[in-house]
Amino acid sequence: MKTLYALILSIFISQIGISQVDCVDESLINPDILCTADWTPVCGCNGVTYSNGCVAVNYGGVTSYTDGECGTMVCQDLGGIDFGLCDMVLGYAFVDGGCSLLSGCGWTVNNVDYSPYFFDNEDACFTACSNEMSCFDLTGLDFGECAMPLGIALVDGQCVSLSGCGWTIGFIDYSPFFFESIDDCQNSCANNIDCMDVGSVDFGFCDMPLGIALVNGECIGLSGCGWEVNGIDYSPFFYNDFESCQFNCDENACMDVATVDFGDCEMFLGYAILNGSCEAMGGCGWIVDNVDYSPYFYVTYEECISGCPSCINTLLIDPSYPVSPVDSPVCGCNNVTYLNADVAQYEHGVSSYTPGECTSGVDMVKATTKISVSPNPTDGMVVIAFNSSEPTVYRLYSIDGTIVRTGNTTGLKTSLDLTSFASGIYFLEAAGKRTKIVR
Repeated sequence: MKTLYALILSIFISQIGISQVDCVDESLINPDILCTADWTPVCGCNGVTYSNGCVAVNYGGVTSYTDGECGTMVCQDLGGIDFGLCDMVLGYAFVDGGCSLLSGCGWTVNNVDYSPYFFDNEDACFTACSNEMSCFDLTGLDFGECAMPLGIALVDGQCVSLSGCGWTIGFIDYSPFFFESIDDCQNSCANNIDCMDVGSVDFGFCDMPLGIALVNGECIGLSGCGWEVNGIDYSPFFYNDFESCQFNCDENACMDVATVDFGDCEMFLGYAILNGSCEAMGGCGWIVDNVDYSPYFYVTYEECISGCPSCINTLLIDPSYPVSPVDSPVCGCNNVTYLNADVAQYEHGVSSYTPGECTSGVDMVKATTKISVSPNPTDGMVVIAFNSSEPTVYRLYSIDGTIVRTGNTTGLKTSLDLTSFASGIYFLEAAGKRTKIVR
């Protein structure tokens, strides 16, 4: 019966396209039903012509069809054509290697009518343009629970290894969209991949800025000798700014909102990623310049940490920890080189690191200068303690901002005599740090 079914299918289906779940219902397919061989063509909702309604439903699994053959469909990639900023829905079209729903001000641009290249639904677009596709995102397709390796394919915008029971689902052959290697998949699907983690790619030791890219789960600035490595062009995965990188590479609705101005109001907005860590934020509202940032806020700090798994965990930062000044570099999970493990963990909240400098990424981050004053309040003499023995210029300011004393530190501790100073509040500034002293 299966042999007869395959023969009938090959005779009576004039073309096979890529059909989607909303048009094709596999539960309707029944290979045990023997449809007649009469030619009463119908056009399936997926843009495929079937010999009759019985074949369409029982062999193709289509949920709806119209009488008559499907019209001749023409495919043209409309990538780069500006249809305007209007909200009118134009239909589905082939754009940059895939079918997308487009809106605009009309189908005519520069006196050219592009309406023949638009389709009523995504299925019809796939059917007409499948031969033009070098890549197709297989998200939502169930290849079964078998362990047979199928190859590398694009799923949710990433090239991953898939296994299953076979390449055919609902008698649609998806094998053309599987690749033998990650490199082949990435080369063919570059226009379909929103983001790629380039943490394992060596771009060389040159100083040429390449842009912002996702590295080990974090968007950081990279430099190197060029975007092409071993014949693969990684330039599509670099961005001009952090916001674009975060928007395209954000899988968990996490975005660093450090550059967004939410206003000076005191309304509590929630917890969000700010400069790489979860912070409580206030402002006038979640919408800035018509962009709604509310999806990037969480009710509690714990939800933020859980919802935005990150290399940086501010819970690890401990300003009171006696950070070692020893030069023993480590490479953080964010591809940043730190002076030592203490600096990485207790000053920057890096959750994991490896010994040695990073081979690429951000130059070494040294220990943050720390200042402590004791006793404070004081009757006169105070001792200023630093975590670095490097000579540092200090300035003492009165509460009105007047410099009342300057000097140089000597070693890790420096004594300062305030006996002759009037009682009040003073501010000590050194190495970019400021601390309050009460006399």
